[in-house]
Amino acid sequence: MAVSRIRRMAVRLQLSELAAVGRVLRITPVTLADSKQIRLRRMYPEAKYQEANHLLMLPLPGGKRIGEPLSDGEFLDWIRGVFLALFDAKPEDDVAPSDEAESAAKGKP
Repeated sequence: MAVSRIRRMAVRLQLSELAAVGRVLRITPVTLADSKQIRLRRMYPEAKYQEANHLLMLPLPGGKRIGEPLSDGEFLDWIRGVFLALFDAKPEDDVAPSDEAESAAKGKP
């Protein structure tokens, strides 16, 4: 279920490719305003943004122990954090469809 929420967030943000390749998360197409590029450099100093290619490559974080990979849940939470920090995603962007239907039934937007 968490993977489908990340996919839906990516679709809403018009990101067509999210791929973990080696120790890097590759995201395309990406267009970052200057302010977001500054935030990118501050939050992810080793990230590489290729504006001409609309490509963002973020080094994957490690787990709790040195050399240990993130658990699936930690990885998905990290991606969600990237979306919130760099792509103006809103927390409600990752609401499950059943949650949306329930909110609509209660008369909430």
